[in-house]
Amino acid sequence: MADWDFILAPSTVAVEVVLDEVAIVSNSLKMIKAEEFHDGLHEWIRETAFKLTPEQSKLNERIAHFIDHFVVESGASTFPEFIESIDNLSTDTVYDCSLHWLRKLDDYPGDDNLLADIEDYMAYVEQATATKMSKKGEEFHREWWEVEWQVLQAPEQFLGDVKGHLQFMWDTYLESEWKRVKPMLEEAVNAFNEIDYDGMTAHDAIETVTGRNMRGKDFFEERLEKTEKLIFMPSAHLGPYISWGATPDESTMLFFFGARPPKNAKVKSTALSRSELLVRLNALADETRLKILEMLTEQDELCAQDFITGLDLSQSSASRHLRQLTASGYLSERRRDVAKCYSINPERIDDTIQALKLFLKKS
Repeated sequence: MADWDFILAPSTVAVEVVLDEVAIVSNSLKMIKAEEFHDGLHEWIRETAFKLTPEQSKLNERIAHFIDHFVVESGASTFPEFIESIDNLSTDTVYDCSLHWLRKLDDYPGDDNLLADIEDYMAYVEQATATKMSKKGEEFHREWWEVEWQVLQAPEQFLGDVKGHLQFMWDTYLESEWKRVKPMLEEAVNAFNEIDYDGMTAHDAIETVTGRNMRGKDFFEERLEKTEKLIFMPSAHLGPYISWGATPDESTMLFFFGARPPKNAKVKSTALSRSELLVRLNALADETRLKILEMLTEQDELCAQDFITGLDLSQSSASRHLRQLTASGYLSERRRDVAKCYSINPERIDDTIQALKLFLKKS
């Protein structure tokens, strides 16, 4: 009898595109820190980050990281309701959010032993994060973990700080901005809900909604194996990037994507089209990024070090520019050994020119 090889067909997933006020506003709150690392985020992110004091900025980063663990499961339908729900959180929530990843380690000494002495805590956390930091080329952030230890010594006070800071951010910045962008985000949700996602694999759905091809990325493949549902939410602030995470049981993945009209949308939205054009043109409105594209008209493919050397850039500066051009779709990225290499995506350039023509065409 002949031997047969069987290849399993990619499994399909359930897909939802929703307008979740709490999750979307919380994501914008988190983006304020990302402004330091990503060019191309919406100007509201940059302006808000500039207005915060250094102390407010550090507190905002910690609180955004904290609420990220439970914001989707909060059950609140509005951000003010979410702020009020902080009163119902127990101190266990603080411990769970901070220690959950450490508790999974084989040599975990237990909460009481770990938190008894700050130097023991610091040594254990530094050892636990060593591999991850090494891969990223980053150093151990002792100041962050010292404050984290202090939070775990006084969780009740921290919960009070969480509620106070969220109320301040909502009253001062978030409420007016949410009212401004909500109609456009509703248009995006309605437009993407016109699409039939039945029979799509996770990769198909991700590419359809976000416009990004995430196939072959190792960190995604592992997560997608456990995923049964994808939930997508539009953002007015993410620019060309996507932000993603998973529910605690990893059965559902959450994606935030820059608000835009679907490809070949039946109903044209001026607000969405303008938003997408701003993202695309912003990526081109920089001399260094144009020089990067110019270099790639002379070579089919170049690696990051080529741009660092050829344009006299620091590694961090080159990374920022290449991230924005890749996220905007102008560059295709692949790994060659350990290096990241890039080539021009001519289809994206042609598509941008056509989109601009259509936007400026008289009706």
